[in-house]
Amino acid sequence: MTMCAPFAVTWVKYFGTSRVVWAGAILFGLANVLASFGTTLWHFQLSQGLLLGIGTSLTFVPSMAVTPTWFRGRRGLAMGFVSAGTGIGGLVWAPVITACVANIGFRDTLCMTGAVTAALLGGAGFALDWEP
Repeated sequence: MTMCAPFAVTWVKYFGTSRVVWAGAILFGLANVLASFGTTLWHFQLSQGLLLGIGTSLTFVPSMAVTPTWFRGRRGLAMGFVSAGTGIGGLVWAPVITACVANIGFRDTLCMTGAVTAALLGGAGFALDWEP
């Protein structure tokens, strides 16, 4: 994820925040769906390791770069909330994923995760603009 960060910020300034986040959302969702079709370890490593990492970078890095432009005062608090969202999402998402794997299986859970995260992250792309 950190290897793509310089590219993500540059692309935000060139293409706009929404487009970069949408691209990241598509890659994030696609990585999970492709992983569900994987039959060997390298399929999983390519989809989850490479595509998911790039998708994460294209969604997380712009949100961290845009936040200071929206908040002149209390920037630290705003950045804290954005960073905490990742941890809170993991806290909420982990039991949901566990229940889904137990009920519908690993592959279907990956497909569901890909669709849900692509929709949520794509929706977040509408809310992000470089300037308020």
